Amino acid sequence: MAFEISKEKNKEKKKIDEAEGEFRAIAETIMDAVIMIDEKGRVTYWNPASERIFGYYTAEMIGKDVHEILMPEEYRKKFRTGFEVFRKTGEGPVVGKVTELTAKHRSGTKIPIEITVSPVKRQGKYGAVAIIRDITERKKAEEKIYHQLKVLTTLYQTAENLVADLSLIDQARKVVQTAVESFGLTLAWLGKKEKDGTVILLAHYPEDISYPKEITVRWDESPEGQGPTGRAIRSGLPQIFQNILENPSFKPWRDVALKQGGIASAAAFPLIARGNTFGALNLYSSEVGFFTEQRISEIQGFTHLAASALENARLYEESLSRIQRITALRNIDMAITGSLDLRIVTKVALDEIVKQLKVDAAAILLLDPYTQTLEYLDAKGFRTTGIKKTRIPMGSGASGRVAQERKVICIADLSRIDDQVFLQRNLIKDEGFVSYYGAPLIAKGKVLGVLEIFHRIAHKRDLEWMDFLETLAGQVAMAIENANLVDDILHKHTELVNAYNQTIEGWGTALFLKEEETAEHSQRVTEMTVRIARSMGMKE
Repeated sequence: MAFEISKEKNKEKKKIDEAEGEFRAIAETIMDAVIMIDEKGRVTYWNPASERIFGYYTAEMIGKDVHEILMPEEYRKKFRTGFEVFRKTGEGPVVGKVTELTAKHRSGTKIPIEITVSPVKRQGKYGAVAIIRDITERKKAEEKIYHQLKVLTTLYQTAENLVADLSLIDQARKVVQTAVESFGLTLAWLGKKEKDGTVILLAHYPEDISYPKEITVRWDESPEGQGPTGRAIRSGLPQIFQNILENPSFKPWRDVALKQGGIASAAAFPLIARGNTFGALNLYSSEVGFFTEQRISEIQGFTHLAASALENARLYEESLSRIQRITALRNIDMAITGSLDLRIVTKVALDEIVKQLKVDAAAILLLDPYTQTLEYLDAKGFRTTGIKKTRIPMGSGASGRVAQERKVICIADLSRIDDQVFLQRNLIKDEGFVSYYGAPLIAKGKVLGVLEIFHRIAHKRDLEWMDFLETLAGQVAMAIENANLVDDILHKHTELVNAYNQTIEGWGTALFLKEEETAEHSQRVTEMTVRIARSMGMKE
């Protein structure tokens, strides 16, 4: 009997050994980690995949507390509490199902895992077998898909938002804000290229970072055009500076960038639509090497949409501006032809000048040809009456120089000039003006006066603005010349009427004098003539 029992035990042991052998054969070859722990959480089995996934050798792990080694510290207490329940009941939140958790690699790096736990009961206590899969690559793929979906959603929403608005400034604000929020940037600003080589800031985000306002950027071959913005506009290709500390081309802006935005890397993407380069979208990050190939590709897709929308807005605003300017010139022409009163014409002209040039104040000064002095004629936009006291000799101050030199003079910063350059110092202070433009009023080669333009905030002019200023000055000069011609005609007409009247009066006086002196002589001559006629036999 004992022999039979012994024989049965041996068979059972053999089956167990065979099963364990099969288990080990499978566990040693599969790609997933297989870990067995006892009722105290100590490792009893650790397969080769576990070594690869977690970085610990089998000899290091046998007998060690798995929670202490593999669980991140912030989750450790929670898992220990759960394991206390599990080892008594064999039940728990991760038992019998696939669960995603975070584990810790030997290097300290956290890795995402997928774990399945099965209970193993021994002597009334539960240990466990865990099959663990490293899902790092899958998470990366999922994150990539999610990121691409987010980018596509951003592009779609951007297209919708940009198409709905034709205001250039509003478009630019949306572009920079969307760029920062969608791509995780530190700062974005959008610059529009000008014909004179300058780059005008249209919008930046976040607005509390003043870096874009403090720098000077150009797109020509000047030193200010050698940064990412200038190169991007000239070449039509993205310019990437992965580390501004190591790139010598960024040196002119480096100190301000570090101080204002904590910027570490920079990139500029040209905004090209219909073969025309509008400007550049300038992006910055606080991370070195932020602009990876994937990010560059995504941002390029975004900039293509932005460029088309901005170009449409630019064309719309330019067309609208031209229509408004043509209308303004027509209004001035109608005023010139419809009224002989110079005050009415100058009022219409000043209204259009302030409106179309988007200035704060404008004044017209007339040149007295006898005293060679510029004197106030009319003005708009002034808060005080100081402009009415203006009397400036020809050649003196900015206004006098405009008249004498017959050219437009610009003073971009009135705070930096002295009394000799601008005579109306009190006017600047009282009105709060910061910049000045003076255009000569010339008609038929003769200087008639000066058109003065003032701004209370900094103003960035372009060539088209300057051309329109000169055109308006020409219209005002024409109005003054016409008024002078009318005055001259009226004056000559008055002189002619006076001369005619004086001539008639002279003739009348002469006749009156003649009648008094020769009255009796004429009577005697008449009587003698009658007698002679009678003597000759002539009838009555």
